[in-house]
Amino acid sequence: MSNISSDNSYSNILRSTSLFGGVQVLNILISVVKSKFVAIFLGPTGIGIVSLLTSTTGLVNTITNFSLSRSSVKSIAAVNFESDPVRISKTITVLRKLVWITGSLGALGMFAFSSSLSSLTFGNEEFSIAFMWISITLLFNQMSESNIALLRGMR
Repeated sequence: MSNISSDNSYSNILRSTSLFGGVQVLNILISVVKSKFVAIFLGPTGIGIVSLLTSTTGLVNTITNFSLSRSSVKSIAAVNFESDPVRISKTITVLRKLVWITGSLGALGMFAFSSSLSSLTFGNEEFSIAFMWISITLLFNQMSESNIALLRGMR
């Protein structure tokens, strides 16, 4: 009986790993295509600007997400192991609320400090509007990361 359980467990692990690996391959392909379009339409200067905007956004995201997606995987897996639907539901509800709070905090913070971020990143305030527009991606990024954490925690 333990062999059957063990085989099923390995099958689940292989399936989960394949799913997340496929998603990562898709993300890499999308990044390559995106970079090619930027290179064609904006040239080398555009690639530099996009890279600076992306890295600044990543920094703000790292600061404001409080590693929520990483820590939530453990919590979700623990309540999922107990198979208590009420606790699973409560944990997911808390995660979703925290995602909205941290994502909104990041987006509003980036929007409010867009001039400062532009000055720090580019040495002038010319890209303040770009930072304002990009700020909404922090919320969407948080939501995406929380869904991935939910999938990982639930297997």
